[in-house]
Amino acid sequence: MEEEGGGRWQEEAAEMSAPLLEKTTNGGGGGNGGGVYFDGCPGCAVDRRKAENPGIPYGNFIYVWIVTLCTGMENVTRLLVLP
Repeated sequence: MEEEGGGRWQEEAAEMSAPLLEKTTNGGGGGNGGGVYFDGCPGCAVDRRKAENPGIPYGNFIYVWIVTLCTGMENVTRLLVLP
């Protein structure tokens, strides 16, 4: 009885160690990194963007930095203008 329970636990552990989403490379898609992408899938859009532009996305960092800076300046202006 104990051995059967231990075997089942090992099978469940093996299933849990496998990734839930596996990337398939079938060579299709024409230059998009060899992956399979579906229209309207947000995860696929992110993977496609990462495959097309490997490296650090400095443009996105600058955009976030400017928005954060402008939001902070608005708060500072309100504090200085309104006594």
